[in-house]
Amino acid sequence: MRRALGRITDLVAIIAAVLAMTSTTPLGGWITAQARHALGRPEQKQGLARWFNTGQKPITDANEVAVRLDVVAQPPREDTPESQVAARVGLRRALARGVLVMAAEGRADAAGHLDVTIPASADHALAEAGLSRPPPGSSDDVEAAILIETVARLVPKLGSETAAVAALASSPVAVRGAIGRARALDVEDPTSWDGFGHYLPASQRRSAAPFVRGAMALATAYELGSPLERIARVSSPFGNRVHPVLGSTRMHTGVDLPVVTGTSILAVGPGVVTHAGEDSVNGKFIRIDHGHGLTSAYCHASELLIAKHDRVTPAAVIARSGNTGRSTGPHLHFQLEIDRVPVDPSLFLEALSKR
Repeated sequence: MRRALGRITDLVAIIAAVLAMTSTTPLGGWITAQARHALGRPEQKQGLARWFNTGQKPITDANEVAVRLDVVAQPPREDTPESQVAARVGLRRALARGVLVMAAEGRADAAGHLDVTIPASADHALAEAGLSRPPPGSSDDVEAAILIETVARLVPKLGSETAAVAALASSPVAVRGAIGRARALDVEDPTSWDGFGHYLPASQRRSAAPFVRGAMALATAYELGSPLERIARVSSPFGNRVHPVLGSTRMHTGVDLPVVTGTSILAVGPGVVTHAGEDSVNGKFIRIDHGHGLTSAYCHASELLIAKHDRVTPAAVIARSGNTGRSTGPHLHFQLEIDRVPVDPSLFLEALSKR
């Protein structure tokens, strides 16, 4: 009886050790990530999508305060204090804005001023950058300036913008260690989040992932270009509408841009093609992964000029417009998604927002 009980105890200890390894160590993080990939289950993420109107329910933040979507998505202007700080320290305005939106958790006042708070996890990053928290009662602009300068100083120290942002949500030491392990295993891009994120300790990986992915996705979205060389008008905007074919009220998950068949369709940003094919609804269409959960889709084309797995550059001609699939006339249906949730492209693309 004692021998059997001992074996059960040993088995429980082994199982506990394995579970600990797969939930608290960098190796465990890698094993978990590979298992999810093999099973077709992506890493669980808390995405930016909770801040955007998907047509399902009102958008609120954790404190039930309405989030101003136009402020969250608003690209950085040159005349703002945050842009001036970014220019002074040599950081991209788009990245500075993305970091500040995440630090503010999407909160802003009616004038569009972000309610920025330096994350509690950022103390080690501040110390490595030679900076410190401002005195209590300091303005949001002061905290914003410190965050921007911290990221700028950490980029050359850690080797990438992504690593510098990750250090705010974890620590420079943890990020260096994770990058080192990624390099030792010959990871293709060890300073990218997909390269080193799996090798952070599990608790830091879970807390850092939403912040890193959100800041980097926004930084990319703010710099997106137009899917067409010239946009005359938006014939059907994002949101609920009466479907022109089905006749029922449905969510329109993108914007429709009427153009003659054969018009050049452009990639709105750099990325990798994850789909280039055809179905009965979208017709011939392309989906591009821009990284960090941000994707774009281009539907109803007459001709596709790129293939799955191709890498594209901004403004590259990827297709010709058409009238394929469930369509009532030649047009481009352009769709933008964050963490697989469609968001209004006109919030980000200046070429659409003015129409």
